[in-house]
Amino acid sequence: MPRAWKIADVPPLLKAPTIDDINKDIRPICLTSTLSKVAEGFVIDMDRLSVIDPSQFGFIPGSCTTFALISMFHQWLRATDAGIAHSDLVRFYCSVIRSILEYACQVFHCNLPLYLSEEIERIQRRALRVIFPDCSYSEGLAKAGLTTLYDRRSTLCKELFSDIDTQGNHKLSHLLPVRSQQNYNLRSTRAFAAPVCKTNRFRDSFISSHCM
Repeated sequence: MPRAWKIADVPPLLKAPTIDDINKDIRPICLTSTLSKVAEGFVIDMDRLSVIDPSQFGFIPGSCTTFALISMFHQWLRATDAGIAHSDLVRFYCSVIRSILEYACQVFHCNLPLYLSEEIERIQRRALRVIFPDCSYSEGLAKAGLTTLYDRRSTLCKELFSDIDTQGNHKLSHLLPVRSQQNYNLRSTRAFAAPVCKTNRFRDSFISSHCM
């Protein structure tokens, strides 16, 4: 393939109205050449899969995400036997695996059943057991400088809601209910009037749960 077809544009996609942290507020999107994608289809149609890197799983017939994860964990476990620094493995876990586990977590965190939350937590528990085989989960979290996935999701939800609340031009600010007007010194410190919720799904949704 021509070299120009292998070059991709990687424009930064803003995840927030303002950029406070370049690592958190910008997501790079890789855009490859249209001709390159067409040529990829021809390669598959011409039964030339034997010349494709065996570690390639995307867009390959008979392949799936499960195979990709099995291969990734195999390479990961083999790397731990080679003596790779723990910090590098933690960095790999955070950038490749945890980023998937917490993708759009603000949407589902408040509605997430306990058993599913525990299943997600088991993935991080297993990852830290691989990196720090002689440590308990709490000790592994301390060494890696991480928190539980539940606590991290809670923090991300609070940060996003705070941005919506404090930034008047936020894309989602129109979803907030009216602010609470209190003329007396009450025990309730709600900043917003509690929305009327007829179902648990709406009560536990992102906006409603943080307004109560």
